[in-house]
Amino acid sequence: ITDLVNGPIRYSLKLKDIFINNLNGDLKTLNKLYVEIIKIAIYEIFYTKKANYAVVNLTVDLVKSKFPKYTALTNGVLRNIVRGTEKVKPILLDTSQSISVEYSYPKWLIDKWAKTFSKNDLLNLLNWNNSIPKVWFRIRDNNISNNLNTIFKEYDLEVDYCAGFNDFFTVNKPSLLINNSLFNDGRITIQS
Repeated sequence: ITDLVNGPIRYSLKLKDIFINNLNGDLKTLNKLYVEIIKIAIYEIFYTKKANYAVVNLTVDLVKSKFPKYTALTNGVLRNIVRGTEKVKPILLDTSQSISVEYSYPKWLIDKWAKTFSKNDLLNLLNWNNSIPKVWFRIRDNNISNNLNTIFKEYDLEVDYCAGFNDFFTVNKPSLLINNSLFNDGRITIQS
């Protein structure tokens, strides 16, 4: 659920641009909540592993219950987007406007950073800023190494230790550790 909230915020400009490019009409005439629902659906199509047909069907059902007059529009726009995902062309990142839309940052900020960073460094920074942050854990009880290794294997967790600090690590499914007694007992903590 967190990703369905943070993702559309993180990529808001890009999702809005995709919506506008598949809309025959003016975005300003549409209900703002409806636009946000469509942006979430577009995010799910491009950035999650959910089946596209399921995203379209669930979104159309939601819109039908909340905004009945937009049902046909929703179905048409999302189906066009799904068809378009199969033939997506690489975006040319040759202008600050195209970079702004692709990475969902205001153009003025892209222009400002472009004066400080090389294009490659700027794109790396934007990619990093748009990445999903990792949850880092800290081992507070050095006697739990065997317990941790057992838990890592039991839950099939991929572990990445911080270079030079063996008591800091991240895993691919942090919620499994947060719900574990090692966390509840304070033997591992979330490090911010």
